[in-house]
Amino acid sequence: MRSYARIIGRRLLHMLPIVLLATFLIFGLMQLVPGDVALTLAGDYATPELVEQIRQYYHLDQPFVVQYGQWLWNALHGDLGRSFLSQEEVTVSIMRTLPKTMLIGVMSILIALAIGMPIGMTAALRRGSWIDSMVTAISSLGVALPSFWLAMLLASFFALSLNWFPATGAGEPITVNFADAVWHSVLPAIAVASSSVAEIARQVRSAMIGIMGKQYIRTLHAKGLTPAKIVWQHGLKNMAVTILTLIGLLISGTLGATVVVEAIFAIPGIGSMIANAAVSKDFPIIQGVVLVMVLIVIGVNLVVDLLCITFDPRLRRS
Repeated sequence: MRSYARIIGRRLLHMLPIVLLATFLIFGLMQLVPGDVALTLAGDYATPELVEQIRQYYHLDQPFVVQYGQWLWNALHGDLGRSFLSQEEVTVSIMRTLPKTMLIGVMSILIALAIGMPIGMTAALRRGSWIDSMVTAISSLGVALPSFWLAMLLASFFALSLNWFPATGAGEPITVNFADAVWHSVLPAIAVASSSVAEIARQVRSAMIGIMGKQYIRTLHAKGLTPAKIVWQHGLKNMAVTILTLIGLLISGTLGATVVVEAIFAIPGIGSMIANAAVSKDFPIIQGVVLVMVLIVIGVNLVVDLLCITFDPRLRRS
């Protein structure tokens, strides 16, 4: 347990500069956006006095460093500010929309693992066959396939034409009816998972080919173990670190893909919220969402590191 505590402490110390840099960059980029936020909030026919009052109320008249320092201090105390437009607390908005995005993300990762791993393992065990060639070609196509284009095809065919799935996302919180929320998230999750399936299939194929060529695998064959037992009991175990690392990388891409997919399926998730905030220059929403996404990615990477160390103790010593 002490070794895990030391590892977690070192990881957190290393991640602290990343969080600060990410928040500083997003806060700085918001200042470079053309236009005056105070003028946007005041309206077309606002007086200069009203614009100045709004600028002072939101501390927009203060230097950049002062604004960033105040926002960072408040964020450390759990206060991410209020939306410029709705006046709702940013933390409340995120807590309301984040579960929908997380549901799509988790479902897409599960779909990618359920499809990509068997495909990749089959291609590795049938190396050089037509199955291997087909899997390789489809995987290359899947990586290059835009998720938003696939989302529009799925919505047009399975939702609008066949009416098998709903064309839009559930508006109520997922805690109201979880089964309904899952049903509304099937098509978005498939669209997001398309590139992940291809990437997992490619990486699993490469890892399995390397493992099956090891000396101890040949020894297991000589002892009379069946190929299926060798693959499931020994191949997968030695491939666990590769799969976990890949999952950690895919989660970052999944969060980015949901921004466009949620807009296509009209899902009121965190992706749609940040897209709408970008259009309306609602800076507190953008800054809060980016901070939460950074923390999620860092947290996932930390969990992945700990799991990798558990499966491979050699990493703990390194």
